[in-house]
Formats: sequence, C-alpha cells, structure tokens
Amino acid sequence: MARAVICQVAVPDCRMQVFSLSKLYQSSSSVVVLLLTPYMTIYIWLCVLTVFLFIGTFGFVIVARRTAADRQKHSVAHPSQAQLADKI
Repeated sequence: MARAVICQVAVPDCRMQVFSLSKLYQSSSSVVVLLLTPYMTIYIWLCVLTVFLFIGTFGFVIVARRTAADRQKHSVAHPSQAQLADKI
C-alpha cells in the first residue's frame, strides 16, 4: 500500500512503471537474501540490514523533500479555490 502511494506522489506521470521497477528490485533482493543467508553470520546480517536501513531512510528523506518542494512550487503557480474565493 505504501509503495503505491509513494510512487503516485513522487512520480505521478509514470507511476505504474515506477511501481513495477520497485517490485522488480524487491524480488531480486529477496532472491539474493535467500541465496546468501546460509553463508552469513548474524553479525554480518545485522550490519547489512543496518546499512540498507540508512540507505532507505536517506532515500525517503530525499524524495519527501523533493515532493514537498514540488507541491510548494505548484501551489504558488496554481492558487487553490479557497485562495481565489478570498480575492473575490
């Protein structure tokens, strides 16, 4: 559910393509995890999860800031109906 919302908000023009790419990355990472799990110790697994936690958080912050900036830019360019009603 969250993936569909993020794809729609971040890239509204290509939301289906972005969603399918994210599912492709998720599937391929699942295959890698299933293949490497027998060879990894718990400490290596914990380090890998921590690294990807920071990468995911950093990516989320970047997308959230870009989306907020785009919304501010569009709200200035296209005033809402309430703002137009106040001017009348």
